[in-house]
Amino acid sequence: MRLVYPIYYPLFFLLLFLRAGITAYGQDKTSLYVNPVLWASIEAELQQTPPPANFSFIPELVKEHFEQQPDSVYRTHFAVMFRLEQLYNLNAAIYIGEEIARLGREQNNPGREAAAYTHLTRYYDALGAYQLAAMSIEKALAIYKAQDDKNAILLAEYNRLSLRVHFVSRGAIIPRMESLLEQAKANKATQLIEKLHASLLDLTLLDSNYAEAEKHVLYLEKLPHSNPIKPQDYPFMIIAALGRGDMALARNQLSEAERRYLETLRLCRADPSPWFEIYTLHKLTNLELRRGNLSEAKSYLEDARIRAEKLELHDLLTQTYALKSRLAEQENDPAAALRFLKEKILQEEKFKSRSEGFNLESFYLQAERDKLATAEINRVLELDLKNTQLTYSIVILLLLMLLALGLVLGYLRLRQDKAELAHKNYVIQQHADQLESLDAAKSRFFANVSHELRTPLSLIIGPITTLLKEKQASEKQTLLLKAVNRSARQLELLVKDILDLRRLETGKMPLHKEPTDLKAFFQLHLDQFESLAQWRQIQYSTDVRVSSNIVAEIDREKCRQILYNLLSNAFKFTPAQGGIEAVVVLQDEILSLEVADTGPGIPSADLSQIFDRFFQSNQKGRFSAGGSGIGLSLCQDYTRLMGGDIRVESKEDAGCVFYASWPVDFSRQPSALPTPVQVPDLDSHTMESLLPTVSAVGKNTQVPKATILVVEDNPGLREYIGLILSDHYQVLFAENGEAALQQVTSGGTSIDLIMSDLMMPVMDGYQLLENLKSSDATRHLPVIMLTARAEAADRLKALRIGVDDYLTKPFDEEELLVRIANLLKNQAVKSRESPTADTTGEAHPRLSETDQAWLEKFESYIRDNLNSDILSIPALSETFAMSESTLLRQLKRLTGLSPVQYLLEVRLNEARLRLENDLPISISTLASQVGYKDARSFSRSFKKRFGKLPSDLV
Repeated sequence: MRLVYPIYYPLFFLLLFLRAGITAYGQDKTSLYVNPVLWASIEAELQQTPPPANFSFIPELVKEHFEQQPDSVYRTHFAVMFRLEQLYNLNAAIYIGEEIARLGREQNNPGREAAAYTHLTRYYDALGAYQLAAMSIEKALAIYKAQDDKNAILLAEYNRLSLRVHFVSRGAIIPRMESLLEQAKANKATQLIEKLHASLLDLTLLDSNYAEAEKHVLYLEKLPHSNPIKPQDYPFMIIAALGRGDMALARNQLSEAERRYLETLRLCRADPSPWFEIYTLHKLTNLELRRGNLSEAKSYLEDARIRAEKLELHDLLTQTYALKSRLAEQENDPAAALRFLKEKILQEEKFKSRSEGFNLESFYLQAERDKLATAEINRVLELDLKNTQLTYSIVILLLLMLLALGLVLGYLRLRQDKAELAHKNYVIQQHADQLESLDAAKSRFFANVSHELRTPLSLIIGPITTLLKEKQASEKQTLLLKAVNRSARQLELLVKDILDLRRLETGKMPLHKEPTDLKAFFQLHLDQFESLAQWRQIQYSTDVRVSSNIVAEIDREKCRQILYNLLSNAFKFTPAQGGIEAVVVLQDEILSLEVADTGPGIPSADLSQIFDRFFQSNQKGRFSAGGSGIGLSLCQDYTRLMGGDIRVESKEDAGCVFYASWPVDFSRQPSALPTPVQVPDLDSHTMESLLPTVSAVGKNTQVPKATILVVEDNPGLREYIGLILSDHYQVLFAENGEAALQQVTSGGTSIDLIMSDLMMPVMDGYQLLENLKSSDATRHLPVIMLTARAEAADRLKALRIGVDDYLTKPFDEEELLVRIANLLKNQAVKSRESPTADTTGEAHPRLSETDQAWLEKFESYIRDNLNSDILSIPALSETFAMSESTLLRQLKRLTGLSPVQYLLEVRLNEARLRLENDLPISISTLASQVGYKDARSFSRSFKKRFGKLPSDLV
C-alpha cells in the first residue's frame, strides 16, 4: 500500500515550482544574485530571538544598497524572496512578494506584478491560506489575459487547478489536468507540459491508476538532461524515480521499490532537495517496516527526524513522529509510543498554527470569551422566547396556511400557463408548416414557370439566329435583332439559375466534374472581362497563382458561374476610374477565388443577409441597383455543394472583397480546352457607337434637334432607346445617375430632356431626380422615369420628388415618342412665358413660397372637383378672388399653361394614375370622373397626350 499524506500534495506543488526552472525576470531564479553583505544583514535580523514579527526591514536594507538603481532593486527583491523560500521562511517570502507586486504596479510593469502574484500563490498554498492563494492567482491570470500571453495564461490556469485539489475529488481534477495538458501541447509550452505530467503522475498514483501513471513516468524519464545535470532537471528525475518506487511497492516488488527509493534519495542529496529527501526517508521507513526490518526502519526514521527538526519542517515532523509511535508499538514499548504520539500532536499543532496564520492559544482564549458572551445572550433570548413562543406559533401556522394557498394557486396558474404555452406552440408550428408549404409552393411555381419559359425562348432565339445568319436585314434591323438575341440569352441564363435553385432546394443538383487545366480555364474566363473594363474605364487586374499544366477534377459550369457572378457584381457597382482585382490561388488542394472592388461597399446591416435568396437592400439613402437577388445565393450554394464556402468583407464607401474556396481533386487525365462563354453586354458599347448623334427632323437637316440624355445602366436597353430616338433627337448616354449629373452640370452640351431608369448602381433614379429638382439650375429640365418597378408606391414616390412623366417597362415605342414630344412642347411654352433672366442672371428662378402655396392650393381644388361643373374659368376666377385675365396671367407665369391647358393636363394625369393603379372601372365612368362628358373625346385626348388609348391600360 502507498502511504498517503493528506498535506503532502500542496508542499509537493510548492517544491515543484521551487525547483522546476520557474523564471523570474527572464532567467532561472537559481542564477539570481544577492549581495553577500546585504544577505548577511538580512540573515542577522532573521536569526534574532524572538524572530521579527514584521519584515519591513528587508525592503529598507535593499533600498539602502540600490537606492539609485530601480531595476536592481526589483531583481534583488526577487533573489531575496527565493532565498527566504529555500529557508522555508514563507511568511517573510510573502512579505517580499507583496512588495514586488507593489513595485510592479508603481513601475507600470504588469509582467513583474503578475510574476509576483504567481509566486505568492505557491506560498499561500503551502501555508494552507487557500483563499489568499486563490485571490493571488486570479490577479495574475487577469494580467496575463490583458497581455494575451497564452503560455502564461495556461500556467496560471494550471496553478488555479492545482489549488482545487484541496476542495475537489481527484476524479474531478484529473480530467481537467489532462485537458490542460492537451492545450499545453498545442501551444508547445514545454515547462507546463513537464509540470502537468509530474502532477498527473502523483494524482494517478494516489488514485491507484497505475496504467495512467506509467504513461506519465515514462514521459518524465525520457526528458533530456544536461551533463552535468542542471538544478532545474532534478525535480522531474526525483518525481520519476519516486513514482517508480511507489508502483513497485504497490505491486509488492520490494527490492525494486528499495532500489528506486535509494535512487530518489541520492538525487535529493545531489540537488539538494531536503523536503523530498525527508519524504523519501519516510518511504524507506515504511518499506523496512513492511519487511519487518525494525533496525533499518529506525535508522531511516532517525535520519529523517534530525533533518526535519533542523529545518523546522513541522509538517514532516508530524509524519516522522507518527511513524516513530508506530515503530515503538511494534517494539512493544507503549510508553515511547505514547510519547511520540504526543510529540506528533504538538508538531501538528505547530504546523496548523503557522499555516493558518493565527496564534493557537490566543484563539482558544478568545473562543472561551465568545462562549461566555454567547451563553449570556442565549439566557436573555430564552426568556424572550418563552414570552413570544405562542405568538410565533400562530405566525408560523398562518404562514404555513398562506404557503399552502400559494402553492395551490401557483399549481393552478402553472397548469394554465402550460396549456397556453402548448396552444401557442401548436399555433407557431401550424404557421411554420404553412410557411414551409408556401415556400415550397413558391419554389415549385418559379421552377414550373421557368420550364414553361423555355418554349417561347426557343421560339425567340431560334428564328432570330436564323434571320441573323441570312444577313438580309438592314443595319438598324440587324442591331435590333442582336439586341433581342442578347436579351433572350440573358433571360435563358436567368431561367437556368431559377431551375438550379430548385434543384439545390430538393437536393438534386449534381456535380459534373471533368479534368480541367486550372490555369488555362480561369485565365480564359477572367480575360473575358478585359474589354468591359476598358469600356467602363476601370483598372482591372487578374492573377492566377496556379502552376501551368495542373489538371484537376472540377465542375466547370459552376466554377465559371461563381466567377461570373462575383465579377459581374464588382463591375456593376464599381464607378469609372475605380479598380477591380481578381486572384485565383491553389494551395494544399484548396482552390481560392478572391474578387475585390473599390465600389461603395455593403452596409453593415446587410452583410448578414447578402447571400440570402432574393435579398435586396432597403437601407435608407442607398441606391437601388436592381437585379434578381439570386446570383450570390447561387455562389454560396455552389461552393457548399463542392465542399467549400464563401464570405465577404466590406466597409461602407471603401469597397468589398469576396472570398470563395473549395477543395479540388488532382487528375492525371488530359484536359480538354475550356469553351469560352461570352460575358453578356461586353460588346454592346460598339452598337452605341453606331447610333447617329445628329440627324435631321424629317428631311430638313437645317432644323436644330432637341437633346435628350438617356440614363440607363443596361447597355442593351440604352442601345434600343437610342435607335428609337436617334431619328428625331440628338441622343446622349449615361450609365448611372452620377454620370448623368456630371453631364448636366458640366456646362457642355445643352440638354432639353432627361429619360432615366430607376434602379441603377452608384446613383439611382430617385437620387438623380432629387438632385435635379433641388437645384435652381436644373429644376426646369423635364424628366421621364422609365422603370420596371410598376408598383403604385414607386410611382407616387417619383411624383412626390417632382418627376414630369414616367413609363413602365416594357414600353411602346409610339407612346414613348408622344410623351417626349408633349413634354418638350410644354417646356417650350413655359420657356416663352417665363422671363429669360432676372436681375441676378438666373434663367429659371425658383417659385416663391407664396406662389408655391397658391399653386398647390389651386391644384388641390382642381383634383377635388374634377367631375364638377364649377371648373369653368369664371367660376375659378370667383373662387380664387381674381379676374379672368389675372387668373390667366397667374397660371401662365407659374406653369406656362393657360387655364384650359392646365385643366386638361390635370384631368389626363389623374385618369392615367387611376388606370395604372388597376382600379376596376369602365372607360366611360373614368371619363366622367375626370370631367369629360364624352368617352370618345376623352380617349382621343388621352392618346394624344400619352400615346396610348385608355383601354390599352385597363
